Amino acid sequence: MSDFLNRNDHEGPEKNDLYRVNVRVPVPVDRDFSYLSDRPLPLGALVAVPFGPRTMTGVVWDVGDKQDPNASLDVNKLKHIKAAISEIRIPDAVRQMVDWVARYTLTARGDAVRLVTPPAAVFQPEKPTHGYLLMDPLPAGLRITPQRQTVIDFMAAKGLIVSVSNGSEMANQPFQNALSSRALQKHAEVSAAIISGLEKAGALIRVPLPTPRAVQAPKIGDGDLKFTDQQLSAIAGLRAAFNDPNRTVAALDGITGSGKTEVYFELINDALKAGRQVLVLVPEIALTEGWIGRFKDRFGVEPGFWHSSVPVHRKARLWRGVANGDVPVVVGARSALGLPFPDLGLIVVDEEHDSSFKQQDGLLYHARDAAIVLATFGQAKVLLASATPSLETVRNGREGKYAWVEMRERVGQSVLPTILAVDIRDNRPAPDHWLTPPVVEAMAKTIEQGQQSMVFLNRRGFAPLILCRSCGHRIQCDHCSSWLTLHRLAKEVRCHHCGFQTAAPERCPQCGESEHMAPCGPGVERLADEVVRLFPEARLAVASSDTLGSSQRLKELLDGLSRGTIDIVIGTQILAKGHHFPGLTHVVVVDADLSLYGGDPRASEKTFQMLQQVAGRAGRGVERGLVQLQTAEPDHPVIQALLSNERDQFYDTELEIRSKLHLPPYARLAALVLSDTDENRVDDACRQLAKVAPRDFDGVDVFGPAPAPIPLVRGRHRRRFLMRCKQGVRPQGPLSRWLDQVSLSSSTRLTVDIDPYHFL
Repeated sequence: MSDFLNRNDHEGPEKNDLYRVNVRVPVPVDRDFSYLSDRPLPLGALVAVPFGPRTMTGVVWDVGDKQDPNASLDVNKLKHIKAAISEIRIPDAVRQMVDWVARYTLTARGDAVRLVTPPAAVFQPEKPTHGYLLMDPLPAGLRITPQRQTVIDFMAAKGLIVSVSNGSEMANQPFQNALSSRALQKHAEVSAAIISGLEKAGALIRVPLPTPRAVQAPKIGDGDLKFTDQQLSAIAGLRAAFNDPNRTVAALDGITGSGKTEVYFELINDALKAGRQVLVLVPEIALTEGWIGRFKDRFGVEPGFWHSSVPVHRKARLWRGVANGDVPVVVGARSALGLPFPDLGLIVVDEEHDSSFKQQDGLLYHARDAAIVLATFGQAKVLLASATPSLETVRNGREGKYAWVEMRERVGQSVLPTILAVDIRDNRPAPDHWLTPPVVEAMAKTIEQGQQSMVFLNRRGFAPLILCRSCGHRIQCDHCSSWLTLHRLAKEVRCHHCGFQTAAPERCPQCGESEHMAPCGPGVERLADEVVRLFPEARLAVASSDTLGSSQRLKELLDGLSRGTIDIVIGTQILAKGHHFPGLTHVVVVDADLSLYGGDPRASEKTFQMLQQVAGRAGRGVERGLVQLQTAEPDHPVIQALLSNERDQFYDTELEIRSKLHLPPYARLAALVLSDTDENRVDDACRQLAKVAPRDFDGVDVFGPAPAPIPLVRGRHRRRFLMRCKQGVRPQGPLSRWLDQVSLSSSTRLTVDIDPYHFL
């Protein structure tokens, strides 16, 4: 940033040359800050401003005194903007979305602006890159080795040649077709020393490469595309909905394997034809791996990527490309909503039901809701796609707020799998095993037929608990009220809440016995051990965040499944949705009822969606799939809805229950979570809040305080309130008045979560 700071610095302009601007900086305060500028600045401009002892990047959010140069300004009290650090500005629609998020979530405006504050690398010039060209003629007396000859032949065949007479001129001009040292090493299969040796010998000349584009331009057009009648009908229905100027949101409700992705690719193509930009939101980075290949098949190039695994320099390049209109399509996580799209035409929220779209810390917004708000302000359209829509989306569709398009058939010869419940009370696994006899038999048959099986358990590690059989002691986290999970491959125990990890104990910390430490319950590592014992010849893979440390390893696993080089895969939710494996015909869900119980009012909905998505991985090719749900509750309504394939009936029942109990989507919830390192202080804070709680407010109920389901996390004691507002009552008003009446200790942290999705 330092190269930019000096551009507009000044010693002190005259009073009549000054303009007041209100700048929002990414600090946790609910206000903007006024500064002086020596020239008018547009709203959304990025500026460097002094803030205490630091220089920070802020956004011009408002202008004071209508930029009247004759307005009375107290020069002595206001600081000067140091510089306008970019020609790029944050578009009005994006700023309006940020304001909405701050108001809706009761978040300080300074915290909310972090959503659109670009990485610092955006303001730094990109490091120059260089490539190589072959000199013609080659220097006299050049020593030729087999490796050098390989490089020379390759570059000559590719036409990467420059005459000696033009060499000095080319050395200062970007050359599009030159190849970098790394590219030459890869294509010619030589070492870097060979390249540098040829350069020193005068056989190669190093030339600057042009600054690479963030992404290449996609191929727009109809092409040679084949759609089913169902897909054509869905495309027509969505186009009709989006041609309605009064319609912003449409929902694409298609069963797994129905071809939803190809349908919304047509909507993306329509937006690109119109010269507008597209944002595709996905709940998990893992979903992008298979999606990328399908996108390249359709548009010939990869889209831009925006998520936590993208290197900073690529993020900076993408951010600039989006702002300049050079990046037509971005696929990313929820934070991609803060990118400075100047002409956003379509937002696709894929797997819109997924709870990962709700931020769990920091700015507690829901990406689906923010996307709709952004589209509304920016005259864009939103497509919500899912095989298992959220109840909020279902209700809005039934009430006509969203256009609704259904796809009820799978593409090609594929049909929905057969789903069976395996009652573990009647079909007990063998000792020290977790897979029941019917499941083992089905897996053996699947392998015999040359097909693939997937074993699903949403639990990482080897075992969720280590128990001393001698004294009953359970290994617990030092910082959380949770048990430590054994990860046998890493030979350690970990807390999945705070990240604490230590070596797996050989002796009981309580009684000192060494022969009685027993792992209890299964994780994916334990299931993998069992599968190896049962099917030693089978090709096995384990898919979890522990075993897939990079996107490259995930890509290799997905490719292996697609090619049929893996017989059995054991995975967590990383494989639960969005993937297409033609050879996968058998899916097993271990502990299918695991998430049905607890204090989460959305438990039934979430469990149904997860199990339906997992089941949808089976039988997407020619052969019909089989799904086996291992459960001790085969009569539970969620399990029964899956067995009978009565999704809509399940939704009807669940909506009726929610309506009677005044729960979302027929009410609004707001959670208050208090935490402190001192238990007495957090209890005192709860008493303060309880005294002034709006219990007499019409349409508002307050429950609590009560210990959180996990009362201690990262050394902080946690308590919860829950506010329920009936239809027509927004929680922000009573919440604000409630919180204004108390003054909490600086060590007590209060988190307000509007529309909570997580209840731990």
